[in-house]
Amino acid sequence: MNDVYNWIKEKNENTEVKVIESKLSQSNFWFYDMYNGRVINRKNSFFSIYGAEYISEGVFQVEQPIIIQNEVGYLGIIFKIVDSIPYFLLQSKIEPGNVNAVQVSPTIQATKSNFTRAHGGKLPEYFDVFEKCSGKDVIYDQIQPEQSTRFYKKFNRNLIIRETNNGTIIRNDDFKWISYNELYDLLKIDNVVNMDTRTVISGFPYELLDNSLINKYWLKSIYSSEINVELNHLFHMIDNRVMFHSDKVILKPIYELRDWKIVDEGIYCSKNFNYEVKYFDIFIEGRENQNWMQPLFCSKGNAIFGLIVRKVEDEYKALVSVKKFIGSNSFEVAPTIQKEFIERNDIKDNIEDIFFKQLDNNPKILVDVYLSEEGGRFYHEQNRNIIIEVEDEIQLPDDYCFVSLGTIKKLIKMTQLVNIQLRNLVSLINVCEKYED
Repeated sequence: MNDVYNWIKEKNENTEVKVIESKLSQSNFWFYDMYNGRVINRKNSFFSIYGAEYISEGVFQVEQPIIIQNEVGYLGIIFKIVDSIPYFLLQSKIEPGNVNAVQVSPTIQATKSNFTRAHGGKLPEYFDVFEKCSGKDVIYDQIQPEQSTRFYKKFNRNLIIRETNNGTIIRNDDFKWISYNELYDLLKIDNVVNMDTRTVISGFPYELLDNSLINKYWLKSIYSSEINVELNHLFHMIDNRVMFHSDKVILKPIYELRDWKIVDEGIYCSKNFNYEVKYFDIFIEGRENQNWMQPLFCSKGNAIFGLIVRKVEDEYKALVSVKKFIGSNSFEVAPTIQKEFIERNDIKDNIEDIFFKQLDNNPKILVDVYLSEEGGRFYHEQNRNIIIEVEDEIQLPDDYCFVSLGTIKKLIKMTQLVNIQLRNLVSLINVCEKYED
């Protein structure tokens, strides 16, 4: 691992990065469209910020600024297997909102505006490999939702392809082949592996792995005989909520948001809210476009994303929930716990009560790590990711169920129903035993 650590350290030390708070009036690219009540740029590219109101069962839930980005980006990883060990071609990438500047990122991490060169910069490295790959090279390919508490119906294409040209060339020192075990060691460390890498590897098919690489918590559940039964149960839960649950999201101008104000420095809420929006002047050495200004969503605290696991007969199962959020396309399969920092003390049901009591008293905390959200849109947002093992049976409300890892994996591979918080926790599953060690 020393080689990987030194690679990250060297990039941090030798890359000039400046991210400074600014004002919208100082930008000649971004502006506030007063007529439509949105923050947008002069090319109408990348993304815009609009207002949204969420009403559920006829009852007002929340209103907030939300990111509108009606394009599907690439999140792709090239992989190979050497002596039964998978290796992933990853890059040391700096996003303006990253907590610690450099984070380990996918081979390609590009919005449509990036690879259509709306910014006037060069094409992302390895874009040609993904653009020209054939179906036989693809081991995972699914369009997946992004954070539905910040984005409105935003999706990215998660893609893993095999190396096919007898040795993919390392085109510059921003890229490195990192082994499966090295990647999972990095996942134990706060804010090193970025969100986009985590969501892509959550779809990595475990059937390609030697069983010795899969830990005791998840080996049997990957091949569970109940996967199809559990999938049918989840689909039934989701369809019931779609059919019988009434909700709507109304997009509206920012100036119509009752508790929000837009000023030259950003967009602020007069009440206690999870985030605010600020503008930043950014310089990152080595990027396609090195100097620019943009808005970033700034979290006011750390959310908690938690997964309860329990051994049922001879296999472990994870407790998931079915939820709808303001930016969701539909109901999503979510973690056991998904709470913003201002909701930490708002216990809504017995599952949340059990989780936080276990968090305070249970010695079987399998994973507990702070990991960053996507630094291209969020400034210094890091959230606590926790996996806890429990032994006692739990009485489940209607919107929770225990399912095997194999069920979640299959759901990730075949649908857009698993939200990004649960996909990120799935990417941490093989870290469990490493924490025990």
